[in-house]
Amino acid sequence: MKYIYYMGDFKNNLKELMENNGLNISKLAKNLKMDSEWTIYSWFNANKLPKLDNAILLADYFNCSLDFLFGRTSYDMEQKFKKCPPFNEQFKKVLKESGVSQNQLMRELHFSGGNIFSWTTLKANPRIDTIIRVADYLGVSLDYLVGREK
Repeated sequence: MKYIYYMGDFKNNLKELMENNGLNISKLAKNLKMDSEWTIYSWFNANKLPKLDNAILLADYFNCSLDFLFGRTSYDMEQKFKKCPPFNEQFKKVLKESGVSQNQLMRELHFSGGNIFSWTTLKANPRIDTIIRVADYLGVSLDYLVGREK
């Protein structure tokens, strides 16, 4: 799937969540304690997906799954989520449970070794579209991959 596919779902679902909660961009930025409204504007107007930490912040705020936020599932109001562990810990755990090596993931999804190394050593979090590709490949939810799912 393409990045732009997730962008449309993300914008539509975020807009719906904001409308259902009587929020505009200014109120959402204030409620999320963001330094600037520009980040949220960029998601709507510059076709940017949020970084992982902001995606989790949004999903936590609206009590929705990351999978819903990015159009992978329908909304489930009964879900409860937990605080995410560091991504590198959960990523290694999910790979081990899936029986997939870092090298296999690198080959199959055409990732560089440097990217995988940085994800497993906590130097960087992958972009959300990359996390979606990994979750699709491993057959897990985004929330499970980042450690939010109970």
